Amino acid sequence: MATEPNKDKPGDGSSPGASGGTAGQVLAGNVKWIVGGVIAVVGMVLFKDPLTQLLNRADKVEITTSGVKLSTVKTPLGETVVSNKGLPPAAKPGSTATTTGFQTVRDAEAGFAISWPDNGRWSSQPEAARQFGARLVLANTSASRGEFTPNVNVVVTHDAAGLDVAQYLSATARILTGLGWEVSAQQADSATQSGVLVTVNRQMGTAQIQRVVLRNGVSYVITASRADGDTREDLYAAMGQILNSFELI
Repeated sequence: MATEPNKDKPGDGSSPGASGGTAGQVLAGNVKWIVGGVIAVVGMVLFKDPLTQLLNRADKVEITTSGVKLSTVKTPLGETVVSNKGLPPAAKPGSTATTTGFQTVRDAEAGFAISWPDNGRWSSQPEAARQFGARLVLANTSASRGEFTPNVNVVVTHDAAGLDVAQYLSATARILTGLGWEVSAQQADSATQSGVLVTVNRQMGTAQIQRVVLRNGVSYVITASRADGDTREDLYAAMGQILNSFELI
């Protein structure tokens, strides 16, 4: 079931990356999306269990669906796809993919598709998208805890002209480190110009999982977050499926 995409337009090329420059210069003035995966985290209740128990270093594995082999990395949301090819919702390693019970938005203007569970819990949040400068924000408001709202968002920006995905990830990691985040995992797939970055902010009690895809000078950053000590595995399994379903069209 297709839904209407958010109509906010992606960047118009006026961001620092539109005219080239180093990776650090490209991203230095365009960091709004970095914390876009955490809605209103200031003042949120911190949880006791250490995030370290949830984090795993990068490890390539193969997931086969419809004959396509996808590289993944272990993250706090499970196996996260590194490639620019999405994993259809509800697909598991070695299984036949299915989209039953999911809604899919195909944003032809921005050039991507993403799916989420059609169970009444997840919905598009246009106001949040405008607030964070995102193309799309999907949130489960019924699962909010403190001021943390589980969400997956997509930011599309013209900031990657002349950059390789490995450069983009490294520059992003440097910026995040300067903002108090720790890099837990970083993996790039140069063949598809895509990758995954996992960062942790222990003061916020939050892990952030991001898929990054570059195409024609445009970056697609898909972000999800996990709160420290939150053991609602069904919730985070759904977030993982949403994150993995993203693909370029």
